[in-house]
Amino acid sequence: MALVPAGRQLSVFVLDGTWKSARKMLRLSRNLASLPMICFEPQSPSNYRIRRQPKAHCYSTLEAIHHVLDLFTPRGSSAHDNLLTVFRSVIDRQLAYTH
Repeated sequence: MALVPAGRQLSVFVLDGTWKSARKMLRLSRNLASLPMICFEPQSPSNYRIRRQPKAHCYSTLEAIHHVLDLFTPRGSSAHDNLLTVFRSVIDRQLAYTH
């Protein structure tokens, strides 16, 4: 079975917020709850070091978007990898201000 049925175009909605607020949005919205979900097991822990993730397998929104792009991008294409480079840079800069 293909991830995207033939003749259909993929649209992805991303709930951005804390884990608690995203769960609440999903729970309270019948429209969101009725949509199919993309789930995956991360290969490595999150690089988000500013706040603690609720579980080891949790990703930040940007990391999750990057992973979903990986799922739907042909092998060998890494044009979206710069997302993680910028993500790491922003985290490093933010942590430099707190120390």
